[in-house]
Amino acid sequence: MRSAIALLVSLACSLFSVAGQTPAPSNRVDFVRVEYFVSNPRMDWNQESTRIEISRQWGVTPPGREPIVDRPVDRYFAAVENVLRDGRVNADREWGAIHGPYVRVHIGLGGKTIQLGASYSNGTHVDGAPDSDGTNERHRAALAAILKLTFERIQVAVPR
Repeated sequence: MRSAIALLVSLACSLFSVAGQTPAPSNRVDFVRVEYFVSNPRMDWNQESTRIEISRQWGVTPPGREPIVDRPVDRYFAAVENVLRDGRVNADREWGAIHGPYVRVHIGLGGKTIQLGASYSNGTHVDGAPDSDGTNERHRAALAAILKLTFERIQVAVPR
């Protein structure tokens, strides 16, 4: 499959080269990877985890044309980007109880990555730790919002 995509990208670049314009092939991939751990790792336990990933491979846009970015996956990544911007999340942040259920979200947008993680309880509540300037709460709220967006996207994207 990858070789077929590489062949198509190469063919598209060749066609544009003939016209005197050579577009840069796109290899940009944005992603949100969610990992749930039933418990934080312990050497003497078998580990269980669940991993979900939503990714977007950017297409090759011919010269003089605007990229199409109004598809559902584009709206999902725009919403994730808005959550990070509105929450002023610009650095990795993880916190949680030792040996308890844990969720980690690794986000890659526009070549930048952010990793958020927290323990959780009662099935869905993402735990937080208070601090003096509200940074932990902003990160906790962003993590919860991204988990909600991801769950909603999977409900739409995955056939039942």
